[in-house]
Amino acid sequence: MNKLVAGFQSTDGKMPVGRLWRVLSHALLVALPSIFSCSLACAQTSVYHPFPDSNAVWGMTSWCMDGQCGDAAHIQNIYAGDTLIDGFQYKRIQEIFVMTSSNWCCYPPENLGSGFLREDTLAKRVFWRNGGMAQDSLLYDFDVQVGDTLKGYMGSCGDWGQYWTVESIDSLLIGINYRKRINFQVFDPCMRFAIVEGIGSMMGLTTCPYIPFEFGITLQCFTASDSLLYSAPCGPDLEACGDLTSTTHERFSANGPYLRISPNPATDQVWLEYAPGLAMVWLLDATGRRVLERSLQGAPTTILQLAGLAPASYCLVAVDSQGMVHNRKLIKQ
Repeated sequence: MNKLVAGFQSTDGKMPVGRLWRVLSHALLVALPSIFSCSLACAQTSVYHPFPDSNAVWGMTSWCMDGQCGDAAHIQNIYAGDTLIDGFQYKRIQEIFVMTSSNWCCYPPENLGSGFLREDTLAKRVFWRNGGMAQDSLLYDFDVQVGDTLKGYMGSCGDWGQYWTVESIDSLLIGINYRKRINFQVFDPCMRFAIVEGIGSMMGLTTCPYIPFEFGITLQCFTASDSLLYSAPCGPDLEACGDLTSTTHERFSANGPYLRISPNPATDQVWLEYAPGLAMVWLLDATGRRVLERSLQGAPTTILQLAGLAPASYCLVAVDSQGMVHNRKLIKQ
């Protein structure tokens, strides 16, 4: 800047007012774009950006490894209308689960499945509930600060959840707006755990935070009103946001009746959702010993209490009215 000013000085060392004005105007024009960009981003992230009112789709990939063998699936959460529960307005969340491989070596993890989402825009919090809950639970808190630990469902759904802390807070360009992004420990930039206003977790809408190893769920894409607002930074699988209902998946499979476990992994209890025809479920430990038994009659859902069981992998065995046996893997944390 000093050299630029010197170039406009007169021989007596003084600069005419007109020349001074031109110099300052030029400097301002050079700096204005960066100043404006910073001001715009700061202004946008100081305003809370809520979840969409309708037509939202979260597309995820789920995967697991068992030795040298693995399996994968698509998980899709979509808005399915509004409902009123206990005086609160909720968004219905429908889930579609589609196996994309059939190696039969492991079962890709699931998130919370279908349920209900409620947002408190004043408190900058989002709540979740499903058919097995008497009241909703905190899902996201967008008012946390650096150093705060993870609270609510996300802080309790895994052994390490309560120890995740906020490392930084920045912004992410979503559409034409910069939205606040809250970053927790980052193990891999392609599979980071962060939550973004109006979208949720980068691991999936209701996915427990995990340390990438032999299983996990990753948000691949997010759309609102058919507009792609977010895609994963490292080779996104945009098929996850497409039409999955025409694909044969667990709910419509001829291999057995629909049987869903959530959450899985679980802590004190699990919520079972199943198709008509199942009569009994058993829980077997690694030695094949039956540690829990429940008769299924009438209602399409039931809750299994796991508080007395040791943390381990179990086999959930379901028997239908025809005597056919179907099984799922259940992890107790």
